[in-house]
Amino acid sequence: MPLFVSQHERREGVDRDEFGRAALNICRYARSRDGVTSARFYWANVDTVAITVAADVGADWGLMSGSNPDGAKASFRLSDLARQVSSEVWNDAGPGEQMYLSTMP
Repeated sequence: MPLFVSQHERREGVDRDEFGRAALNICRYARSRDGVTSARFYWANVDTVAITVAADVGADWGLMSGSNPDGAKASFRLSDLARQVSSEVWNDAGPGEQMYLSTMP
């Protein structure tokens, strides 16, 4: 099960409560999607949040998915308030090994 991890840094002058609520709304949206098992945010420091989303392989929880305007709305709101500074996908060892082995001759 992949884990999607991103960090977002608050833009200058943005209210921290509003920033935190925007991160919470991203998590609420993600949890509403099929295949998502967990979506949480954490304060890394007073100006940065980390958002983690655990989802089944192939789950469509994308925030910019054209099929769901709620995801785009949540994503644009967070982008208005914060700058994304990192985004990573962490894979379990099993699927990573399978992907590697599928590339072997």
